[in-house]
Amino acid sequence: MHPAGVTITVLEGTFTTTGADGKDKSFKAGDVIYRAANEPHRTKINKGAVVMMVTDGPLVQIPLDDQGKPKKTAMR
Repeated sequence: MHPAGVTITVLEGTFTTTGADGKDKSFKAGDVIYRAANEPHRTKINKGAVVMMVTDGPLVQIPLDDQGKPKKTAMR
């Protein structure tokens, strides 16, 4: 999870992300991905190297609960 929205352009290689819905999606060179701030996901680099360009937007506040986990009603 990131405190700002990000746009990722894959320049070389491939990687796979797992979204909040638990589904895997693979990306390859030429793909452009937007991730909103506070969007939970996991990223796995596939075999080999990955080169990507990442640009981000304005930071947003991520409210945390008592265990330090993001609250479900996170502000955007």
